[in-house]
Amino acid sequence: MGFSLRQWFVNIGKRYLVLTLWLVVCALLFWRTYNEFKYDPQFFYVHQMLGSWLCMSRASAAVLNLNCGLVLVPMCRTFVTFLRNIQRKVGLGTMANLLDACKGFHIACAYVICILSVIHISGHMINARNFSKYYNPVYADVNGVMYKDQDPMMVVVATVPGITGLIMMIILCVIFTTSIKYTRTANYDLFWYIHRLVAVFYILLLVHAFRGPIRRQINLDRHYPGCEYGNMTIPFPEPIPEPEAEYYAELSQVCDEGPKFDYIGCQSWMWILVPGMLYLCDTAIRLFKRTPTVSVINVNRLGDDVLEIQFEKENFTARPGQFVYVQCPDISTFEWHPYSLTTCPLSPGGHHSIHVRAIGDWSGDLLSYIVSLIISAHVLVFNEKTFHSSCSHLLIDGPFSSPMEDVTKYRTLLCVAGGIGLTPFIAFLNAIRHQTLKLGKLSRICLVWMNRDIRSFLWFTGAIRSLHATLWEERPDLLDIRYHYTGQHSARDSIVADLFFFKRLRYGRPIWKDLFHEFAANRPRETIGVFTCGPRSLAHIMKRQCNKKYSSGTKFDFYQECF
Repeated sequence: MGFSLRQWFVNIGKRYLVLTLWLVVCALLFWRTYNEFKYDPQFFYVHQMLGSWLCMSRASAAVLNLNCGLVLVPMCRTFVTFLRNIQRKVGLGTMANLLDACKGFHIACAYVICILSVIHISGHMINARNFSKYYNPVYADVNGVMYKDQDPMMVVVATVPGITGLIMMIILCVIFTTSIKYTRTANYDLFWYIHRLVAVFYILLLVHAFRGPIRRQINLDRHYPGCEYGNMTIPFPEPIPEPEAEYYAELSQVCDEGPKFDYIGCQSWMWILVPGMLYLCDTAIRLFKRTPTVSVINVNRLGDDVLEIQFEKENFTARPGQFVYVQCPDISTFEWHPYSLTTCPLSPGGHHSIHVRAIGDWSGDLLSYIVSLIISAHVLVFNEKTFHSSCSHLLIDGPFSSPMEDVTKYRTLLCVAGGIGLTPFIAFLNAIRHQTLKLGKLSRICLVWMNRDIRSFLWFTGAIRSLHATLWEERPDLLDIRYHYTGQHSARDSIVADLFFFKRLRYGRPIWKDLFHEFAANRPRETIGVFTCGPRSLAHIMKRQCNKKYSSGTKFDFYQECF
């Protein structure tokens, strides 16, 4: 058994290929724009003053514009869901693999935007200094300053590009700081609110280049750069000798008039027009779908920190594996949080459900909010009791697609969940139990569920036990359930005796190498779907195992839940 290049390419290699192509496009655009401002006669005079930093600032601006458009596309959830539905009908596996990486592509574009923004603003800072130091007294219109040795900071604080650029840089710094994993995990609310500043960023981007200091020559037919005007040799201020002087020497001739200059204009709108319109249309569709009223049917409190919320919404249908964004206006007017659906009736009008665990500030506030409603209604609620709520309300946005929808593509499934990560799999188990899901060629499901707290198994053990009983008569070999308790204390001291549970309970983490060898030995030359939802470390372990080569010829396709 060793590393399988083919499986690596199937599982993650396609994404790296797309990222490589994207980086190549960015590099080519940078190179093309750099050479344009270096060799194009329109920019001869301004380039004489600014040198290579003119090329650096404009090339970085072009790549910035490209990525400011691309970064919006992965966030068009309705559009991505539409593409996934098409992919599912035509069977394009490569397309599905790329759609699963939307979030990663969004982050990659954001990193490039931040890096190039530093290059762009640094270039213009040096350009402002060169404008002041190498002022052209012969052709005053080409200058970006009013007089020689003017304070370069005046170019920054007294122009539209300078002011908007500084504000956008501040916005980027704040967004980047609140988006790193530590800050986002510690305070998701801050991450969510700060990201709303993106709207201000794009408005400023559209007007950023208005009346900027960079000028282009507009009368090349009457005045070739480098020629003599009025039989006089024009003294060009050159901070650094440039090799392209020989290029322009060939064009040297007596000119009819002096050079005329104009602003290069704002070009950002051309790059973000299509992605921006797509994003606005996607947002409009989502706003329209949010309008139907959501009725909370009941709330089940499972343990101390988990709620099952059952709701109904007009004309709302979803498939197992999909997720929704949830908002509670009584807690926050702007925050939306993603949750996997755990009950998905196929016919409109049936109730859907989500499970919410209080592990953050917003989810903790939601739990407190529900408890306050319970207290105000003078109802005592204990574990696995139900609170019928007519006054609580939620807003639901979605449903949206996820990689978990592809489970029925395989004959054999290995579903690995950590903690509350079992929720997307519960949706499938409930659909199988209620016979609303066609199993197709699916013949074996191995469910591995790990928890550090033994009481956490109570969240879904009832539903799993009910499904097992339903399948026992007709398909006793379909479902293989393996509970793994990774805590330190004895399970029997912490949970009510449950024979079904204890028969399938194992202590410690699974030995993944043995588990995958077991599947490879029992399913030779078969492609098995491995679906994972849980901590990132768990996904990395699964990915490594799936990318190995097994002597039996068994292949493992890797999928990970991602919002």
